[in-house]
Amino acid sequence: ALVQVVVVIQVMDPDREYTGNIRVTVEGEEILEGRELVLTSEKTITMPVTFKGSISIITGIMNAPESYGRLVVSLSYQTSSTDNFITPYWDWSGGGKPESVKEVRPGTIRLTIEEIKEVLVPVKLYLTGDAPTGYKVEERDPSPAYIKVSGPSSKVSVITEARASYDLSQVKDTVSTSREVEFCDSAGMVLD
Repeated sequence: ALVQVVVVIQVMDPDREYTGNIRVTVEGEEILEGRELVLTSEKTITMPVTFKGSISIITGIMNAPESYGRLVVSLSYQTSSTDNFITPYWDWSGGGKPESVKEVRPGTIRLTIEEIKEVLVPVKLYLTGDAPTGYKVEERDPSPAYIKVSGPSSKVSVITEARASYDLSQVKDTVSTSREVEFCDSAGMVLD
């Protein structure tokens, strides 16, 4: 006797929750410029994002998130300087959000946006070394005597001088030269 048996095997792709660090794409920085604002947070930001859905899709997202989309923070609505806690959104690319992805939970991310400030800073010339025998320094006036510096308020507000230096040991005649300046704070520390 020949007996035929039908076997049904159902394979489930169970839901899984996975959290991984994803790079954040910041959009809209150019809009800040027209509002005299600047983003002073790090330019490369990663943050934890939780995906919930079928194991096969979630595994694919975690292995190559850029194939599925990107995590976006939009600055287009920023109108003032402040520390902002912003919730990014997941921008699905290609065919859109897979049906088996039930949830995407980015947290909030802190971005610092500052006003652009302009300050007038005195230029100071610092001479090092000694002039060769028989020579002496009569004038040492930098030109210009002041320069305008603009940038994020927190950075330019601490600048008290623009420092240029020159080594006198090789001087044998009147010198007119260009020098790089370093920006310093009130304690004389060179700023980045």
